[in-house]
Amino acid sequence: MNIHSQDYLADTPMKVRRDLLAAVELYRNEDTIMLEQAIEAIASGRAVYWTASGYSNARASDLPYELNRGKPILEAIDAAYAGREFLRQQALDTIVPINRKAANALVLAYAKFGSWVDEDELLERRVRDVRRAA
Repeated sequence: MNIHSQDYLADTPMKVRRDLLAAVELYRNEDTIMLEQAIEAIASGRAVYWTASGYSNARASDLPYELNRGKPILEAIDAAYAGREFLRQQALDTIVPINRKAANALVLAYAKFGSWVDEDELLERRVRDVRRAA
């Protein structure tokens, strides 16, 4: 078993739930319905997402609703940003992947826009507020 496989196996439901709750606290944007959907995604073994966006950016803050239901990232962004193509790549920066499945999907979405981002860097969004300047 390689190290990458071990990382995926370490994403137990309890750990992913703890990471989710930490992200909710970090971004101070609790949404009960989104939280329930994220917990359902954990229970179903799917990719789990949160958002760094606040309610003032409704399109970006609503992306995890679709993502936690299993909709592919690019499809969700295409639907949310129809007519606003220039904002699609920026929308990726608001997505907080909670588990490795989500981070991997987000890496692939960035790649479609010609950007390379590391999974571990994306997973840092769970514990480091990306809205603040580094």
